[in-house]
Amino acid sequence: MKKLRIIYFLMIAMLMACNSSTKQEKDKEESLAETNIPKVVTADIEAGIKANIDKRVAEGDGYFYMEDAEGQELRLQLVRVHTEYLSNLGPRRHFACVDLADISGDVYDVDFFLEGDPGNMSVTETTLHKLNGKPFYTWKRRKDKTWYRVPMQNASNDLLGVIEGVDKFEFHYEVTLPEMTEGAQLWIPFRRAIVFKPLN
Repeated sequence: MKKLRIIYFLMIAMLMACNSSTKQEKDKEESLAETNIPKVVTADIEAGIKANIDKRVAEGDGYFYMEDAEGQELRLQLVRVHTEYLSNLGPRRHFACVDLADISGDVYDVDFFLEGDPGNMSVTETTLHKLNGKPFYTWKRRKDKTWYRVPMQNASNDLLGVIEGVDKFEFHYEVTLPEMTEGAQLWIPFRRAIVFKPLN
């Protein structure tokens, strides 16, 4: 009986050691995979979104094709990439926002999600965000710091950038003066409180 107990405990110890070794190997593999992820800068994302749009335009005989909310086909061409909104969302996950103009003259702000490394990014999701500057939806951040879309009719004033009640802000002025050989005058704004009253 005592011998059986010893064999039993030896088997348990071997199994635990095996599981621990497997976990360590898995953690090591994941760590190596993370260290092998190339660093991505906004220029990489800009190049990635432009490459994807260029490919779609070439396949579409000079146009980037999409459908609007009513199912109408749009024939779009790239106007500009919003470089200020390019974002690396995490390992091999990226966000880009661009302006595309339809043959009708309307300008659409389009959101793109991409995956991949620099030089090899593919688009995973495309949505029409704005039409001629008017948004169809806005973004809201969850407590876990991830973002989700909110339709405009459900968006609160703070999401829309509308400030109610009292607000405080500061103006910062900066000036570069040329080299001067004679006397000059400089006007400096005077700091004072400004009160805005609501219209009745």
